[in-house]
Amino acid sequence: MSDLVGERGVSAFTSAALDLGWIVRRQNESVQGIDAQVEKVDMVARKNGAPKQVATGRLIAVQIKSGESWFRRPTKTGGWWFPFTERERNLWLNHALPVIVAAYHPEHDEVCWQRISAATTTKPRRATALRSGRARPSPQRARSGTTWRAATSGEP
Repeated sequence: MSDLVGERGVSAFTSAALDLGWIVRRQNESVQGIDAQVEKVDMVARKNGAPKQVATGRLIAVQIKSGESWFRRPTKTGGWWFPFTERERNLWLNHALPVIVAAYHPEHDEVCWQRISAATTTKPRRATALRSGRARPSPQRARSGTTWRAATSGEP
C-alpha cells in the first residue's frame, strides 16, 4: 500500500465520520493498532434557538486500513474477512475504548467498518466480516444516538 492510498483511506473515513456527526482525532504518534479516536457530537439548541455542538465524551478507537488487498477474502454474506494477528486481537479486545476496524476500498471509494469484540471475532488471524459501505449506519440513525450507544456500550 502506498502512503497516498493510506492517506486517502484516512481522509475517506474522516469524511464519513464527520457526516455522522463524529469528531475525528488522529493518533499522530506511532501507536500500534490504533490510528484515531472518534467522539460523537450532539447538536443542542441554545437559549436563542441557535444550534450548538456539544461533545459527548463517548469515544471509539479506530484502526484504519486502506487498499484493495483488505477486500480479497469475501464472505458468503456480502462482506469481507479482515485478517489480524493474535497480538492485535489482544490489543483491541483489551483496549480501554471500544474498537472498530475501518477499511477503505480505493477503487470503489468506499469505507466500511465493524466493531471488534469477542462476539465479532473468530480464531486468531480472522475477524468478522466487514460489510460494504451500504451497511454503515445512515447519518440520521447515527445522529439519533442508537448506533452510537451500541458501538460505545461494549456490546457486540
